[in-house]
Amino acid sequence: MEGENILDEDLLEKRAPMVRIRRYASLPEAQVAAAKLRQAGLHCFLSNANTAATLPFESSILGLYVRESDWEDAVDVLRPDPGEEASDKSNPSSEHPINRVILLILVAMVLLAFLLGMGI
Repeated sequence: MEGENILDEDLLEKRAPMVRIRRYASLPEAQVAAAKLRQAGLHCFLSNANTAATLPFESSILGLYVRESDWEDAVDVLRPDPGEEASDKSNPSSEHPINRVILLILVAMVLLAFLLGMGI
């Protein structure tokens, strides 16, 4: 990491107007989108990324920002492939809220069984 500059000096020097292109609830998803934009040569940054990394269980919305002049190119880069959408629908995400509820119920049941078994 030595010598790596995390600030985009080009954006700082030109003071380019930035616009939010997307909002994300998941830090990994936002980081993948930012990586796609950077790979395409588009400057971008994520707002609230440090908060989401530090407090992963807090619900913080991450904003993905690009230069106003790059907005159309960024939309094209982030547009999902038709095959990608189909595979997402066939494989339900483990992050679905109902999965978290089921997991919470199972943990509560195991804890209750443990406590009852100890006679507490």
